[in-house]
Amino acid sequence: MIILASWHHHSRRLHYRLASSTLLHTSCNSPEKIISNRFPCPSLLKRVASACTEAIQDISRNKFHFTTTRPISYDCHLLRPLVVHSKRSIHQYLHFDNFFSTLPKLRTMASTPTKRMRCLPGPTGYAVAREEADKFPKTNASESFVRYVENRPYLPLLDVDPSSEESILHVAKSVLLARRTTNELAPDQVRKPSKSLFDVKEDEKKDGDDIHPTHNDTNANAADEVVLLTPEDRQVTKISGGLTNALYLIGAPDSPSSVLLRVFGAEGMIDRDLETTNLARLCGTSDQGKKVVHQGIDVVGRFGNGRVETWVPGMRQAHYVDDFGSRKVSVSSNGKGGLVEDDQVEKYGGLVVEVARQLARLHYGFQTPEYLLEGVEVGRLQPTLWKVIRSWINELSHNLSHEHFQLDSSLRKLFYEGTTGKQFLNNGEGASRQNNSTSKNSPIFIANEMICYLSDQLKWVQSLIDEQYPDAPIGFCHNDVNAGNILVNASVQDAETSGKHENDEPYNAETVCLIDYEYCSINYTMYDIANFFNEHTGGNDNGIPNYALYPSVERQCHFLEAYLRERDFIDSKTHGGNANTDANVDANDDPVKDISSEITHLQSQVEIFQMINSLYWGIWGIVQAAEEVRIGTFRVDDARSRMMGEIDGDEWDYLKYGRNRLERFRDCKGKMMRC
Repeated sequence: MIILASWHHHSRRLHYRLASSTLLHTSCNSPEKIISNRFPCPSLLKRVASACTEAIQDISRNKFHFTTTRPISYDCHLLRPLVVHSKRSIHQYLHFDNFFSTLPKLRTMASTPTKRMRCLPGPTGYAVAREEADKFPKTNASESFVRYVENRPYLPLLDVDPSSEESILHVAKSVLLARRTTNELAPDQVRKPSKSLFDVKEDEKKDGDDIHPTHNDTNANAADEVVLLTPEDRQVTKISGGLTNALYLIGAPDSPSSVLLRVFGAEGMIDRDLETTNLARLCGTSDQGKKVVHQGIDVVGRFGNGRVETWVPGMRQAHYVDDFGSRKVSVSSNGKGGLVEDDQVEKYGGLVVEVARQLARLHYGFQTPEYLLEGVEVGRLQPTLWKVIRSWINELSHNLSHEHFQLDSSLRKLFYEGTTGKQFLNNGEGASRQNNSTSKNSPIFIANEMICYLSDQLKWVQSLIDEQYPDAPIGFCHNDVNAGNILVNASVQDAETSGKHENDEPYNAETVCLIDYEYCSINYTMYDIANFFNEHTGGNDNGIPNYALYPSVERQCHFLEAYLRERDFIDSKTHGGNANTDANVDANDDPVKDISSEITHLQSQVEIFQMINSLYWGIWGIVQAAEEVRIGTFRVDDARSRMMGEIDGDEWDYLKYGRNRLERFRDCKGKMMRC
C-alpha cells in the first residue's frame, strides 16, 4: 500500500507533500521503527517518521484519500519531497534513478557528524553563547568558536587589542568570514538574515526551515573585498569623536566595502547584549516594509569586546553650530495661526527638519521588540530612564569604594565638589545631611553624601514627571542624538524643504543618517527631543557646553511641527487614522489650531526633560571619571583646574563634562523653583 497525502502548515507557511514508499499499516503505532532501516540519516529519519505518523493519524480520521497500487519502484522524483529540509548533498544523492543505490552513501553521511549552527534569539542568546564558550577547549583558536545570535555571528572568545593594528585586522577578518559562512542554520532560528549582507535564494526560502545564507550581490562583494585585501593595502584609521567607544575604520573612507570596528567602552553602564540586539532589530524592517534606520547601517557581527558594523561612505558628521543654526524667514498669516503678514520667525534648515522626521519614524514606525515587552502592562510602556539613572548611581557607589578613593582624601573631595557643586570642608560644612560615620572626612561619609545627593535629585525629577505629565508619550528612543551621531551626505547643500514626504528634498532618509544606537531604549519621546536640543550647545569637544546656543521656543516649535506631521503621516499609512487620539480632536476643528495646541503642550514637556537630560549626562560623566580612577587612568595633576575650566587639557575630561552638565541641572531646577 502506498500512502499519498499532502497538507499545508499555515503557521510556518510551509507546503509539504508526503509520498511514503514504505509499506505502512494504519494499525502501526510506531512507523519510525519500520522506516528506520530505509532512511538511516538521522535528520531525514526524524522528518519522515513524523510525516508518516501525522499522515496515518489524518487518514484514520478520514481527512485524506488513499489508494493501493503496484509495488513501489522507489522513483527519485517521488522521494525527493521527503528531504526538502535536508542538506544539499542529500538532494544530490537523490538525483540517482535508483534510490537504493544511494543508501550506502546516506549511511556514511549519517555516521559522520555534521556541524549545525543554531540561530539564537537575542539578547539572551548572547548569554547562552558565552556559557557554551566557557566549555570550549581553550587550546583551539578563539575565532573557531562561533554562534549566531539574531542571524549574525558572535565570537565571544575573540577580543581585539586596540593598540595593535594587526589585531584589529585579524578580528575584523574573522567576523567577516564568520558572516560569510554557509553553515546550515537549525530550524529553531527566529529571524531571517538581514538582506543588507545576505539574501535567501528562492529555492531556500520557499520551505523556510533550514536557511543557507547567501550574499546580496553588492554587499557580499564589499565584504569579499575587505577580506581579500593584501596586508599592504589594508587601512586602519581611528575615528575621533566617540566618547564611549573606540572606533576604527577598516578600508578607505569612500569605499562601500569598508567596515567599522567598534571597541566597547563604558564598562558596566551599557547592556551590550541588549544594545546589539536592538540595533540588529532596527536594521530589519518596519511595519511599513522599509528600514527605520538608514539602509546602509547593519551589524556585521560581534566579538568579545566589540562589534563590526557596515560603513556608510560619502558622509560627514554634522556640526552643532554650522548645521543646527536657525535663520529668519517670512511667514504669511493664515488668519487663524496668530501670525501677521511678513512676520519674521526663526526656523530650522532642512537637516534638522529631517532629524525630526527620523525621530518620529523611530518613535512610531518601529515595532517594539518582544523582549522589551516582557512583564509590561498591556497598553502602557515603561520608560527605562529612571532605571538607567539609578543603575548609574549604584555603579558610582561601587567605584567610590575603590582603594584609590579610600586612600586619597583630595580625590574624594574633588568628586564631591564635581557632583554636588559645593566644596567639602574638613569639618563637614557643605554636607547636605548627617550620617552615622564618626568622621566627616571619612571615605564612607563623603561617598554616602554624593550618593544621597544624586538619589534625592532623581527622586525629585521622577515625581515631577509623574505629577505633571503622567501620560507623557513613550516610545522606542535613540537617547543620544547629537551632532556626532548624525551623518550627512557631504555633497548635499542646504535648501528650503517643501514639507512633502517625497524624496525630492536635499535632506531625506538617503542623505541623513542617525548612528550609534547604544543608549536606545523605551523612553519618553520628549526626552529624546530634549536631548537633541541640549546637544545644540555642544560640549562634546571640550566638555563645556555653550548654553547660549540652546534653541529658542520658535525653533523648538518648528521642530515639533515637523515631528508631529511625520508622526501623523506614519499613522495614516499604518492605521489609516490620526495619531493624535488623546487630543479628542473634533473633525470640524481647524487642524492648524489643533496641532499648535499639541505643540505647545509637548514643548512644555521638553522644558522639563531638558533639565532631566542634564542630570542624566552629568551623572554619566561623573561615573566615567570614577571608572578612570578605578582602573588607574585618571590624571590627578591639575584635576580641579581642568574640572573648573581654568586650564585646557589635551584629552577629553569626563569629570569636567559631568560637573558642567550637573551645574546646568541645578540652574534649571533653581529657575523652576523660583517660578
